[in-house]
Amino acid sequence: MSNFHQRKDYKINRTGLIYDPLMLDYNCLWDPIYPEKPDRIKKPYERCQFYGLVEQCVNIPGRPSTDEEVLKCHTDRVNKLMSNLPNLSYEELMHLSTQYDSMYFHQNCDKAARFALGSSIELLDHLMSGKVDNGFAIIRPPGHHAMHDEPNGYCYFNNAAVVAKTAIEKYSLNRILIIDWDVHHGQGVQYQFYDDPRVLYFSLHRYDYGNFWPNLRQSDFDYIGEKEGKGYNINIPLNKTGFGNSEYFASFFNILLPIAYEFKPELIIISCGYDSAIGCFEFQPELLLISCGFDSCVGDEKGRMNVTPAGYAHLLNALSCFTNAKLCVLLEGGYCIKSLSEGVALSVRALLGFPCPRVEDFKQPDPVFVKTLMNLISVLRPYWKCLQSLNDTDDSISLEQYLLDWDLKYRKDIKFYTEETKPEEFELTGFYPMYSDDENSHWDKKIDELIESTDLFVPEKKTCFQVEDGIEFSCDLFFQIDKSESASEILSVCQNLAQRNFTNGLVLVKEMNISSGLMQIAKQIGEKYARIKKFLNIFLADDVHLLNKDPNVFNIIIGTKNDWNEQDDSSNLFMIFENLDDASLVTIFLRIILPIAYQFNPDLVLVFTTDLEAIKNNKVTHFGLGQVYKYLSALAEGNLVLTFQEKGSDPYQKVIETSKLVLNGNSLQQPNPLIPDENQRNAIKQKIDKLKNIWNCFQFNEKLPK
Repeated sequence: MSNFHQRKDYKINRTGLIYDPLMLDYNCLWDPIYPEKPDRIKKPYERCQFYGLVEQCVNIPGRPSTDEEVLKCHTDRVNKLMSNLPNLSYEELMHLSTQYDSMYFHQNCDKAARFALGSSIELLDHLMSGKVDNGFAIIRPPGHHAMHDEPNGYCYFNNAAVVAKTAIEKYSLNRILIIDWDVHHGQGVQYQFYDDPRVLYFSLHRYDYGNFWPNLRQSDFDYIGEKEGKGYNINIPLNKTGFGNSEYFASFFNILLPIAYEFKPELIIISCGYDSAIGCFEFQPELLLISCGFDSCVGDEKGRMNVTPAGYAHLLNALSCFTNAKLCVLLEGGYCIKSLSEGVALSVRALLGFPCPRVEDFKQPDPVFVKTLMNLISVLRPYWKCLQSLNDTDDSISLEQYLLDWDLKYRKDIKFYTEETKPEEFELTGFYPMYSDDENSHWDKKIDELIESTDLFVPEKKTCFQVEDGIEFSCDLFFQIDKSESASEILSVCQNLAQRNFTNGLVLVKEMNISSGLMQIAKQIGEKYARIKKFLNIFLADDVHLLNKDPNVFNIIIGTKNDWNEQDDSSNLFMIFENLDDASLVTIFLRIILPIAYQFNPDLVLVFTTDLEAIKNNKVTHFGLGQVYKYLSALAEGNLVLTFQEKGSDPYQKVIETSKLVLNGNSLQQPNPLIPDENQRNAIKQKIDKLKNIWNCFQFNEKLPK
C-alpha cells in the first residue's frame, strides 16, 4: 500500500464493529475448497487490524439470537431444523445438504448462524440507542438468500430481513432502505417485503438474462413489488460480466440516490457482498441496511465483476449523506479473499470518516448496462417523481408491448428455477465456478497492483483555514495557517494541501473577484507540485464571465442568471437555472456534475460560493449545499477547498457553519425530500442532451416506451 499513514485522531464517526471467532467454527466437512469458509471473515478482520481500524471502532460484543427473533422471518420448521444440527451424524448432514440449493450443514452451523443474526440485531440496537453513528458486522454465515421456510445459498437465517422487521416492530420505523450490492440477488429479502412500502429494497446483481444463480424470473427489472409495495422493489440485473465502478456509480447517481432523497429513509441496511469486486468469482430512509456482499469485487470468480475495493468507500460516502438515517452494514458474500479483505477494510475506513481513496479509469457505461437501466426507469417512473420528465417518450410503442417483446427476445429459452424445475437432490460439491491457476495468478497480481497504487496517506492535521484581514472567524477544530506575503489566502491554503500538511481547507475573503486571476492558482500549484495537476473549479455565483482553456482545469459555473452565451465544452460547464433550489441543485450534482467529476478525476477541488441570488432568497440553503459539499469531499482524496465571500447575512453564515461540519466530517441535518419540479427536470434533461456529445458518461437519455 503506497504512502500508508493512518492517523488515530483523524476519525470523526463512532463506528461500531462486530466480529467474533465463534463464527469461524464451522466449514464444509466433505469439500476442503468450498467457497464459503472461515477465512471469509478472519482475513477481512485481520486486514482491518493491519490498518489500525479495529482499535478506532467501538467494538460491540455479539450475541446469539433468540427463537423469537428467528421467528420474525422464518418458520418454526426452519428454527427446529437448525437447532437439531448438533445431533446429526456426518452422513445425515450430507443427506440434509442435498435437500437445499447451494448449502452445506455442520454441527456448529446453528451456533454460528444464531450468533450472526443476534449480532446484526445488536448492531441495530447500538445504532438506535445512539451509542454509535454507523456500524459494520463482519459475520458469517451470510443471510440474504435465506427463505421464510428454507435455508438457501450458504444462508440459514436472513440477517438483513430480521433486522428490518425488528426496526419496524421494536423501533416503529416506517422507512427502511435495504441496499444489496452482493453479486447474487438477495431473493430472500425481496420475498419478505415484496408488498410492504415501509421497506425499499434495492438490489444490484449479476443476472445474465436469468442464466446466473439463483436463476429466478423474479430477479429481473420488472419485478417491482405488488399491492402497496409496488415501486418499492428495485432490481438492477447485470446481464454481462466485467462491469465495474462506472456502472455501479451510474446506478447510484441515476436510480438509487434520487429515489432515496424522495423516500427519505430512517434506516439504511447494506447487505454488503464483495463478490462483485475485481477478481471475485461469485423514500429518505430512517435506517439504511446494507447487505454488503463483496463478490462484485475485482478478482472474485463467482461475480466476475470489476468493482475496485476503493469503489465501495465512495458508495458508502454517498450513503452517508442521508445523515438522519442510521447506517447498518452487514457482510454477505465475497469469495476472493484478498479483494474481499481489502474491500471490507476500506469500507470500515470510510465509515470512520477517513477520506476516500482515488478511483481511476471511469469509462463509458457498457451499452448492455445502459439498456438495463432504461428498462428499470421505464417500469419505475410511474411511482417516483424523480424519474419522471428526464427522458423523452417513444409514442410508437406502449410499455406493455415493449415488455412482451423483451420477454420474447431474451427469456424464450431460459430455464428459470421454479418449484417445478427443482431437482430431487442438489449437488454437494463442484457446482460453484473456479478460476484456473493462470487466472488466479492474473487476478492475484491485479489486486496486488491495485492495493499498491491506492494512496491511503493521511496528513497530520485535517483542516486548515485562512481569512482575509478584518474578518472575525474562529474554529477550535481547524488550524489557521500563516499568511504568505506573496500569496493570496486561497493560494496559501492550496499550497498547504499540495504539501500534504492538511486534507482540506476553508477560506473567507471580503471580496471575491471571479476572473482569470483565479486560473493562475492552478498554474502556480501545477508548476510547483507534481502530485497536483488537475483542478476542478466550481463557482456558485451569478453573472460569472469566465472561460477556461486549460485542459487540466475544468470549470463549472452554477447560477440563476448569466448574460453570457458561452457554450459547454470539455473544459467548461455552465449550469444556469432561473429557479435553482435545493432539490434542483442536488439533482444537478447527481445527474450531471458528479458523473463528469469522476470521469475528469481531479487532484484538487475548489468551490467558490459568493453572490448567488438563490442563497439570498433561501431557495438554495445550507441543507442542500451541505449535501453537495459532502459529495465533493469524496473526490481528489479529500483535497477540497471551500471559499466564501464573507457576507455577514444569516443565509451565508449558515452555509459557512455547514461547510465547517462537512470539512470536519460531522453529520449534517438532512433536508426535506428533494424532488425537483417538472420544469426543473425538463431543464436538466435538456442539458444532458447537449452534454452527451462531450462526455461519454451521459448514456441514459434514450426514449422510453409510453
